[in-house]
Amino acid sequence: MADEFRVGPVRFYLHTLTLLIRQRMAFRVNYYLMTLSVLIKEAAAIALIGVILQKFHAVAGWTIWEIGVLYSLMAFANRGFYTFCAGVLRIGHMVESGELDQFLVTPRNPLFLVSARYACAWRMLYNCATLLILAFCSSKAGVEFSPGNIALFAVFAVSAVAIHFAIYLVLATVALWTFRVSAMQELLYQVIFEYLRYPIQIYGVVGAFLLTWLIPLAFINYYPAATLLAKTNDVFIGPSLGYAAPLVAALLLFAAYRFWNFGLAYYKSSGT
Repeated sequence: MADEFRVGPVRFYLHTLTLLIRQRMAFRVNYYLMTLSVLIKEAAAIALIGVILQKFHAVAGWTIWEIGVLYSLMAFANRGFYTFCAGVLRIGHMVESGELDQFLVTPRNPLFLVSARYACAWRMLYNCATLLILAFCSSKAGVEFSPGNIALFAVFAVSAVAIHFAIYLVLATVALWTFRVSAMQELLYQVIFEYLRYPIQIYGVVGAFLLTWLIPLAFINYYPAATLLAKTNDVFIGPSLGYAAPLVAALLLFAAYRFWNFGLAYYKSSGT
């Protein structure tokens, strides 16, 4: 372990992810079956949306394939978060059990160590299934697979993962004082998966405003999808707001990390 602490942080993090993937790949058949199940699950979710749209043909002006892009972007970002940053979800439990104290006495940044130790790196392949669904829906929706759009998608994906991480980090910081935030984490998960699968304007002006400015979850998939789809109508504010996703992610990360450091400064061990 001492040698690992002397290597650079990126190399250490990648080394940890590699070990986690190798551990899961010890049962390859099960791993590939899980990947197939993810593909079936995402296809079924979009098919269910399609059943609903058979009667209405569109939701707030968004077709089935456009909503497929919306849903796939959200699912891709969510699994990206679990692949690289799932450790932040365990901080509440670690505070309660006293495990966090072990990370606080190491020479590395504790948040970095927790993220590396508890990342779900094996979910990386699961996202390949989601990517196939996204590519199919995008082609049906008329999205051009140009180098510019591919690069834009990559930026949006990184931004969405960062937004996920920043919001969950705020909850993790709250756990430094309250110990348990699992109910809030579950609520946030349900809001992301249930409310972001449809265009936000169906929740009314107040709901759309809250998802844009108060808790900017709409920058995870709604505005990026509108940008990729080049929608000029049927968008709460406008598709150009999608380009602000990296800025929103950066601001949220900055604020969440400052809040985390503030929490650590006043953190007292649970004594367990």
